[in-house]
Amino acid sequence: MSRQLSSNVSNVQENIYDSRGMDKVYKFTLKQTFKNKSYLFTFILFVFIMACMKPINYFSAKAGQNSFDGNSAKELKELQTSNIYVLNDTTVDFSMKNIDPTALSDGEGHDGSALVVFTDKSKEQLLDELAVNEMAIVIERTDKSFMIKGVLAEGSLIELSEADAVVDYFVGVFDDAKLLSAGITEDKLNALQKGIYIGRTETQASFEASNNNQIPSLTFMMFMLTFSIVSFMTTSMSTSYIIASVTEEKQNKLVESILVTVRPMALLLGKIFGMMTYVVAMLVSGIVAAQLVDFIMFTVMGLEKLQGGGGIDLGVFTRFGVPGAVFMVISVVLGYLIFSVLSGMLGGACSKTEDIQAATSTVMMLAMVGYIGTIIIGGLDMPVLNMVCALVPPLSIFSLPVVFFCGRINVVIFIISYVIQIVLLLLLVRLMAKTYRVLLLADSSTPKLKTIFRAARG
Repeated sequence: MSRQLSSNVSNVQENIYDSRGMDKVYKFTLKQTFKNKSYLFTFILFVFIMACMKPINYFSAKAGQNSFDGNSAKELKELQTSNIYVLNDTTVDFSMKNIDPTALSDGEGHDGSALVVFTDKSKEQLLDELAVNEMAIVIERTDKSFMIKGVLAEGSLIELSEADAVVDYFVGVFDDAKLLSAGITEDKLNALQKGIYIGRTETQASFEASNNNQIPSLTFMMFMLTFSIVSFMTTSMSTSYIIASVTEEKQNKLVESILVTVRPMALLLGKIFGMMTYVVAMLVSGIVAAQLVDFIMFTVMGLEKLQGGGGIDLGVFTRFGVPGAVFMVISVVLGYLIFSVLSGMLGGACSKTEDIQAATSTVMMLAMVGYIGTIIIGGLDMPVLNMVCALVPPLSIFSLPVVFFCGRINVVIFIISYVIQIVLLLLLVRLMAKTYRVLLLADSSTPKLKTIFRAARG
């Protein structure tokens, strides 16, 4: 009789992986999240910021470029010189037709047509006759190329910065005239004037990686920065919500009544998946808004894309096609789940409001290591560090798809890293299943990992 009773008790022993009731918790969590004015405001603000990021980065870079060009333009619009004599001692067809009269002017309203004088005097005669408020542009043929110099008279009243700006202007227009004389058409010349993107100096390994995968180090750094920021935002939001939610239920003594109808595993997973839906919806909405703004700026409005622009580059989610976008989302979700399960266990170990800060700090410290480490390694772009970043959590959580699709690691390392992250998640889930009920019902005031392991052993 005693044996039969013992057998019946063991048969009805609770399954620690039972997730019955998770759908109810999920729906309730999702509903409450979107009803909460704070979370709703955060959702709208995030989408707004993502939409504004592209215009802000673009016009900031454009303003910097215009500021540089504007300084030279200002000097050319307020010239102190009364005459600019041009001596073209070459065979290049260069004359007043190549000069834009509106590009040069003095403070008295005279434009380039009055200031610029093409002369056929000898160099010696021209320089001897220069007045203190005049300058000469001497263009000569050398053995291999051309040389353009600006010359001022002794005791000149013209500032050197102004003279240098004038020389720079004539270097540009003479270069155009040289190409036109060589048979380059106006259309081809306009194409050539689009400029050249100048990259930073790189190591041999980085240079080869850039060549093989068309992802320069600067772009790699921007992609790492963007992906780590998005991952960190999802992690920080889930961490604070889950820990605060679990602690509040313990404080209000709601846990005992909830566990009557909902299993411990279902209670935490419902919260995690509910919050995950909110975060993913916010992320997708932000990306869609950013891409819509990008389409309006560059397709509808026809703005010229700037080379080498800095700042957060949301192109990381679309640059590598559908496979890249899928793995980006998978990595964000996988990282979210890892930190959410850890947050749930630490939240279960909290009993007072004061404990929330300690528990949150523990999780955020791990997230900050991955976040800051990813940014630093992205900037260094060294093969060994890229390998470490791809394989070692929490670094890999914030960087793996970017490191792979930018060609810094091979597919074997890519798969191994995902296996490591999945195994880590499964171990945390197993630990949660064994300890979560005990932690919820316990009155512990030490929200630390050792509390969780003590509950697992017990």
